[in-house]
Amino acid sequence: MISPLTTPNLIHLKDDYPGVYEDLQKMTQQVQLMQKALGGFAAPVADGGIIVTGGNGIIDVQIVDKHPEQGEDYFLERDTQPSFATAHTIGPLVNRNYRDSTVPGTTTYWRWYKSTKLGGLSNRVVFGNPPTGVASGNFSTSSGGPAPSPPQGSGQSQIPGYGYGNAEQVSGRSKLTLL
Repeated sequence: MISPLTTPNLIHLKDDYPGVYEDLQKMTQQVQLMQKALGGFAAPVADGGIIVTGGNGIIDVQIVDKHPEQGEDYFLERDTQPSFATAHTIGPLVNRNYRDSTVPGTTTYWRWYKSTKLGGLSNRVVFGNPPTGVASGNFSTSSGGPAPSPPQGSGQSQIPGYGYGNAEQVSGRSKLTLL
């Protein structure tokens, strides 16, 4: 796992080379901003729930994350066993909603977790306690499956146009401001 950037000896340059000291401080701050944008080094915490419904051969999954953070990616796992011994991983997901029509007529168990690009991995949030299976049902021409879950977005902001950071328009072109 990658370690955070630290510069403990930088202070020794302050008196003799103040310009170099200031430049290296700014570079350190920029690297730390990029590390934060990539999710940092600490393991994220998955705090929330998961809503799973099935019908007409379709499973609809909604991840409910109470504390989405910049730089985190979402992953789902499904299995036909409540132990998740042979879990199939789905992700990284573009958003916190997922529809699956690849397992018609099958009962599946679901859970989710978060990960950062720098290697942090959260706990897993399971549907049901104990894990509860959801039957997808068989395909039918008379039904379209369960109603799609309300969209949960993809980043930390609920404001359209924001995701991994603030997206601004600058002189007709996009600018990404990392938080």
